[in-house]
Amino acid sequence: MHIYLPSAHAPSGDRECRAAQWLEENGLPHRKLEHWRMTPIHRLLQQEFTVSPDIAPTGAEAVIAEYRERFALQSGVLLVMFHGGYRPDLSDFAPEKITGLSLETAQESALALDYARLPFAAQNLSHATTETLTLDVAAAYDFAYAIHVLCLYPAANAQASFGRIQVRVAGGARMCLVETL
Repeated sequence: MHIYLPSAHAPSGDRECRAAQWLEENGLPHRKLEHWRMTPIHRLLQQEFTVSPDIAPTGAEAVIAEYRERFALQSGVLLVMFHGGYRPDLSDFAPEKITGLSLETAQESALALDYARLPFAAQNLSHATTETLTLDVAAAYDFAYAIHVLCLYPAANAQASFGRIQVRVAGGARMCLVETL
């Protein structure tokens, strides 16, 4: 089984190092594991990918404009992730218009992960080249509009992207999140 571990990117934080260590000790899932026996991931695991976080978002504006038109989006509700990283320059997000929702990016995420249950999360975290995008929804808030997360990837083949989005919803809050890949 091939496990992609790029030599050019070493895990930087404590959580990333723990995830990389877990991944090295346990590897990614395979069909001999009961929970993964019906998942044909062998072709994916045989490919080799490269990580190129500095790719320019050529043509992204046209794709974003088409997406906004297709979904008739209200202003202030579009978050754009390009090659795994949050791009505020491409996004149309106005937290001042949407009270009860805050947005932050950070190298470390507070999210605790069970790698045995979510082995691809270990790979994602150990190869992270972008910050975690965190959406916090205040208690008992009900959003009138869906928040859209548009994930764009470069057209180049064999490019790996390890974006991380964390959504924390307080008790009694309601929201609709649409993620488009």
